[in-house]
Amino acid sequence: MSTILVPRQPGSYLSTEAGSIRSKASAGQLSLPLAHRVNWLLAARQGAVFRGSWPNTVSNLTGGRIYHRASENCHKILIVSMIERSLKSTGNITIAASQGAGETRSLDVTRVANATRWGDPQWQIWLATAALDSTGIQYHKVDWYDLIVRSLTVYELPRGALDPALDTCVSLRTGAWAGLEMDRVITDGSAGSWQNIIAAVNSAQAATKRHAGGVLMPSDTPWVKSSKEAWANVADPSLMTTDFGFRHRARMLRADDASREYDVFIWARYKGSGTGQVMVASHEAGDSVTFTALTDSFDWYQQDSGTLKVSCLDDDRLYPEIQTTDDTTNVEVASVQIIEA
Repeated sequence: MSTILVPRQPGSYLSTEAGSIRSKASAGQLSLPLAHRVNWLLAARQGAVFRGSWPNTVSNLTGGRIYHRASENCHKILIVSMIERSLKSTGNITIAASQGAGETRSLDVTRVANATRWGDPQWQIWLATAALDSTGIQYHKVDWYDLIVRSLTVYELPRGALDPALDTCVSLRTGAWAGLEMDRVITDGSAGSWQNIIAAVNSAQAATKRHAGGVLMPSDTPWVKSSKEAWANVADPSLMTTDFGFRHRARMLRADDASREYDVFIWARYKGSGTGQVMVASHEAGDSVTFTALTDSFDWYQQDSGTLKVSCLDDDRLYPEIQTTDDTTNVEVASVQIIEA
């Protein structure tokens, strides 16, 4: 018995006579691995730049950043957030892309009482896109006030076309199952052939950088620890854990890849009569980066020593540690973000 599939939305309109389209090829002509790679690029398979959740109430966050090494094929970011409610007449969350040089997106939420996940009134979902003004490594400013934000995720927004320079266009399936479909048309112009799609996707996938997760907290509720002249896990006291670490396995682009290098960004300071440092280390790859230039005021830092190697062969654990010059000094860490170099 046949299964009838009803699309959630009508298919996109594509005139075969429009523009400079000269020839057609079927998606069925792509081998399965190549079709999978095309879908990865065009159907939201590039992964999240950042995922954050706040089970405890955080009503204000000022000076936050989401670091992002943008892919060559990424021109926008997609913002997805779950908002519980405002605490006053109006609360606001603002994200400014590319250090504020790209587009700025802002949401005002009017105060509602007793908002819940499922009841009425419910939590609100905020969806927005913002265009990037920069390429490569950058950050997006994040601020909110008088607003209870429960989750925030930033994705790289997939491209709608693979190679505009070669006049290439792809007719896509729409809705939740976006991507290429058997016998959907792949068209190309006179500048190149549909084989350019294969080259473009392979190049894009190799160039895309992975973000290994991280945390973003207000600077008044950071991870805090003191450890005189010995490295100690800064997250354990706050999380009530033992040897906390971010779990991540690096990409294996070649058969002999055992590890890949990552950069680390932190929001931190030391507080007390002495000084302090931060280190982020990988358990499986056995590598680490250090931050030795901390001051007594919160600021953003990239490692000043080393490049973190993360294992491609096993699930690695990336753990944040601190040390101080005396027992009266604490190191406070409000954000750790780990990005493929």
